[in-house]
Amino acid sequence: MLISRPFPVQVLPLIIRNAVYEVTQNTQAPLALVAASALGAISLASQNGIDVCRFNHLRSPVSLFLLTLADSGERKSSVDKALMKPLYDLEEQKFIQYMRDYETWENNMQVFNTQQKALTSKLKSEIRRNKDSSATEAQLKALMENRPEEPVRYKLMFNDATPAAIKQFLCGQWRAIGITSDEAGTIFKGHTLNDLPFINKMWDGSTFSVERKCSPEQFIKDARVTLSAMLQPVIFRAYQESNGEMAKGIGFFARALLCQPDSTQGYRKITSPVTSTEHLPVFHQRLMEIITENM
Repeated sequence: MLISRPFPVQVLPLIIRNAVYEVTQNTQAPLALVAASALGAISLASQNGIDVCRFNHLRSPVSLFLLTLADSGERKSSVDKALMKPLYDLEEQKFIQYMRDYETWENNMQVFNTQQKALTSKLKSEIRRNKDSSATEAQLKALMENRPEEPVRYKLMFNDATPAAIKQFLCGQWRAIGITSDEAGTIFKGHTLNDLPFINKMWDGSTFSVERKCSPEQFIKDARVTLSAMLQPVIFRAYQESNGEMAKGIGFFARALLCQPDSTQGYRKITSPVTSTEHLPVFHQRLMEIITENM
């Protein structure tokens, strides 16, 4: 019989520890569930700017793979919303800005393509008539060197995406993402984890070649992926039955931090409405400082 051990929250730095205690008090969710969610938020915020050096000079991303097993009613969504709120807000802000920038880029590209077409037509005409085309060539070269730059899509989190979609995104300019869910049935029952060797490579920080039939080979290099999934034990058991041997054999489970805290259902007490709210904003502020430094 396995005996559960309390999560060693006392070893966490003060800002994190206070936030974990505060969210635990306010949601009455299991302490370990709250701590795991906090670690997932920290991993997502810091992974693009920090690597970890382990024994024997092994260098790898600081990204974490976290699997937290908890039944329905354990306040998974409440905990996730409380700790991840600034990251969700940031992603929404970045998407709004991206859409504005993308519209501007499309307009600039229309002008660019019109100018390119006109100069190319002029150059062909000059060549055909044996006229000096050096000035037109210089204009065309200058135009091509100042091609409008497509805006970067800063997407932080994927919830229900295929490995192909994740690979395509990581071939772009922003290469630090999280596969996150407070109800990760969509991740484990869907397509997201269908390519575990690729997921393992992202944990290692390895370069990954992406080949497509109709496009040139691309490379995913220096990518960072956090996996923070909270799911019901019954879903995890079903995944183990269908894919457990493979996941264990290729080292996916070895890379993950698994947690199944004792339930607090039936032990929650109605307490005074006066609760602490001073520590979570400090945690949020530090998260934002870290992630904005690395974007």
